[in-house]
Amino acid sequence: MAPCVSFALTSLLLATRPAWNLVSAEGPEKRGGGGESHDIPGHPIHTIRLHRYDHSGLESMLEKEARWHQRLPSHTIIDRGGGGGQQQEEHASSSASSSSFVELSAIQTTALKRHHEEHRLAVVDKSTTRSAPPGRKGARHEESSRLSPDVPPSARDPETPAPAVVRMVGLSSQYVGPIGIGTATSDCEASGRSSSECVAQAQSVQWVIYDTGSTNIWVVSDLCTSEYCRAPGMSVYDHTLSQTYRDLPDGGVYLDIEFGTGKLSGPQGRDDVHVGPFTVKQQVFGLIEQKVGEAFRALPFEGILGLSFPSMAAAGSPSFFENLINQRLLHQNVIALYLSPTDRSNNAMFWGGVDPRVVGGPMYFFDVINEHYWSLELVSLAIGSEIFLDSRTNTRPHHGAATSSPRAILDSGTTYLTAESGVFEKIVSRLPDMPCGEMTDSSHPPLTISLRDVDGVIRPFVLERHQYMVIDNDGRCWPAVMRIDLPVEQGPGIVLGDTFLKVFVSLYDRGDGTPGVARVGLAPARHGSEVEDRIRELTKDQVKFERRPS
Repeated sequence: MAPCVSFALTSLLLATRPAWNLVSAEGPEKRGGGGESHDIPGHPIHTIRLHRYDHSGLESMLEKEARWHQRLPSHTIIDRGGGGGQQQEEHASSSASSSSFVELSAIQTTALKRHHEEHRLAVVDKSTTRSAPPGRKGARHEESSRLSPDVPPSARDPETPAPAVVRMVGLSSQYVGPIGIGTATSDCEASGRSSSECVAQAQSVQWVIYDTGSTNIWVVSDLCTSEYCRAPGMSVYDHTLSQTYRDLPDGGVYLDIEFGTGKLSGPQGRDDVHVGPFTVKQQVFGLIEQKVGEAFRALPFEGILGLSFPSMAAAGSPSFFENLINQRLLHQNVIALYLSPTDRSNNAMFWGGVDPRVVGGPMYFFDVINEHYWSLELVSLAIGSEIFLDSRTNTRPHHGAATSSPRAILDSGTTYLTAESGVFEKIVSRLPDMPCGEMTDSSHPPLTISLRDVDGVIRPFVLERHQYMVIDNDGRCWPAVMRIDLPVEQGPGIVLGDTFLKVFVSLYDRGDGTPGVARVGLAPARHGSEVEDRIRELTKDQVKFERRPS
């Protein structure tokens, strides 16, 4: 193997990608596809821009990406008063408007409405079990299982089950960005360069879902021959061409996971994973060998990067975050997430800190009370002055937690706010769907989520109705709340999905990596043209989706 002195993120498989391509937006490509490294004094950070995929399809994603790079308006603002359901294109900046409601795609809004309609019919029928309507087979199961570790029924070592969370299905929004997998070295002799001038490249560049609610890494690999792995434009990691790939000494665990209408399976392997300027050496991940099910047909992505805790890692293998810490790759062992409420292309993950320009107020820190998900102590969930969930209304016991309070789980892979059976019914009864123009401060008051910070102070996080209600094409508003029953070990509680995370910047802090020291920071998010310009500056060299000529 020829020695190399630098690393560039370029895929050896670009020529096989007719549908879309990963190219540098401006300037040379970076190792993991991110933009430049920038510093807060004493705190160097790196920024990866993420695209929110909302199931509008690949064409819509490519169009939104192109408009973002051309600095064109890329979203619609919906009149808060209803306006007959008319959508109006905003021709100013992509700043959030106080008159906008929660922005979902048409397919997501339809799914939310059906979810509420199913609940309403179930109440009328006095039945707790119903068949999903046509076209929605398994949808409730998929949504409910998004936060449940799936234990594969078959494994090479039956004594060592391999829990894994598969979250690439359902109609929740997915936040995607590029990573590099493996290592390939350019042909020095053919290029006439000396061995000391060899440049190492990622063997494959893949767009994956960045997910705070799971832990494992999956990538589409050369082992997979299904139509969903070999679709035009799909980037496939070839482990036989990577100079840094290694089999696990014990052969690893064969992951075989079924869910809803889809299935993923494949062996584990080890290779270098490149995110922005960081290279995690010998990361264990799943090589997708089988990718079966209609759930994958509309997802033009090639894997998932889980950023939660090692308790969810398959077969106890070190997680990506654990390796970032152990290999001392970050100045601070933190990542932060900024989500735009209006622009699907203007989201960012910060590594090693957070850029202060996206923060619009003080950041408070909260202890993680059970290091499985990023779960915090939920003091109360209230609508107006009425409390719907707190330690007094909690009827489910905790397992392995030091508090009797319910939990609030932060999850970038869940679109809505979620509540469990019993609480969900009370919330949607208090916040009924109705014509948007008829809502009042009395009918739909602020929704307040109160958390206890590291100093024991209760901090309220308030969502106004335009921040928790979704408008449909008929001008009717629906609460962005869905029912999910958490695993017994992780509940009871609620999930704070991107409906909440678009309003508040979230920072995920692992400290020195010692178990029990993790915490989460939350601060009001700042939105507007200045934030968009800042993210554009930070990620100007990041690779992007771009259609290649046929």
